[in-house]
Amino acid sequence: MKKTDIRNLYLQNKRKKIISIIGNHASIYFIIVTISICLLLIGSLFPQILIDKNIRESIPVFESEGSYPHIGDKQESSKLDNFTDSLILMESATMQMKELQTIFSNPMYFKSNPATEFSDFIERREAESPTGYYVRYWMGFRTPVRLCLVFMNYSQIRSLLAWIILGLLITVSFYIARYTDIRTGILFAVSIIFIKPQVLCNSLQFSCCFIIAMLAMLFIPYVIQKEKETIFFFALGMVTMYFDFYTSPLVVLGYPLIFWILLKTYEKPQIRASLFLMIEWMIGYGMMWLTKLLCATIFTEVNGFVNGLSSFAMRTGIIKRADLMDYYGVNKAFHALKKVILPDFNTTLLVCVILIGIFVTLVIGLVRNRKRQKLCTRYITLFFPIVVMIVWYMVAAQPTTIHAYFQYRNIAMAIWGGNMFFSLVIYPIKNKKVSSN
Repeated sequence: MKKTDIRNLYLQNKRKKIISIIGNHASIYFIIVTISICLLLIGSLFPQILIDKNIRESIPVFESEGSYPHIGDKQESSKLDNFTDSLILMESATMQMKELQTIFSNPMYFKSNPATEFSDFIERREAESPTGYYVRYWMGFRTPVRLCLVFMNYSQIRSLLAWIILGLLITVSFYIARYTDIRTGILFAVSIIFIKPQVLCNSLQFSCCFIIAMLAMLFIPYVIQKEKETIFFFALGMVTMYFDFYTSPLVVLGYPLIFWILLKTYEKPQIRASLFLMIEWMIGYGMMWLTKLLCATIFTEVNGFVNGLSSFAMRTGIIKRADLMDYYGVNKAFHALKKVILPDFNTTLLVCVILIGIFVTLVIGLVRNRKRQKLCTRYITLFFPIVVMIVWYMVAAQPTTIHAYFQYRNIAMAIWGGNMFFSLVIYPIKNKKVSSN
């Protein structure tokens, strides 16, 4: 066979492969978008009279707790966001089949603070026009929240959240240990404990991404066996955008990715593949957001692209709002995160001692055993999610500065990845190989 024939055959096969990849992604994209819209339609069919009944029963919680109560202590990391949770309940109770546009327009019925205006929300919803529209978010959480509101009030939903998060934490920790070792499962649990799960259990907003991340981790071994990692992370990015109210979306990327990397430690460093999976997640996340803006523009009176892109420009500092000038700047974002993570001198001292101890131990281990130097390269991909987290905070400096008390929770996956790098270099993992078909 001539060289030109070989080259033509190679190009033809490559072209077919690219077309196949695009086709698979397009299929998954349309399937997820279709399911997403259907779920919202189904959610709007739930009996409104029962939902409104439980909304009324939820009023005392917000009247007694206020907008930003604390759990356990007065640290910023212990603060709840009842402002947003009351908004989530309002938006869920507003989505109705009789007003189909509400599925995409996300109308709001409060003037300044939904938590303090929650008591007469239903009356205002029936008698007044919306005060605004939250079209830039899918708010996919509305369907499961409406389902919960059929049977329970906000306090009971919190109890359900506690059982879900505790059950997932135990299940996923043992699941990780099964495929790796007990050390890995324990360090995963520690990373969750660091960001105060007792706060997650009391917040619809804070718990969402961690529930998605832990559920996704249960599929990682299967995804590896079927060699469907790229499609999986693409779909995971779409699911994250659909459900999240912009709290800590990176844990949905970081936790499954770290678990995937750990299950690949018997192979050579997965640098290219890890980068590709992160890009897949980001593409899925971005495409799902643009799709929501498109749906809002088509099915509502609000121009979704103008609303969403102008908000994005202000959040990233492309356009700076005069009333929020104090919150722009990368240095301000990281200073706000530091105040949440290291709230006092004793905590700062303890963390510094631990980090110095880890660094010294690592250096001594590398000097005494040259084989461990190769392990540093082998496990370097564990730092990729951490790099993404840092860049994310830099780009989204304004919302990070304002909401550092919950945005900091992205660091949970960085804690797991960093601790695993250290422990694996000192004592390599002997995980069970997950075979591919």
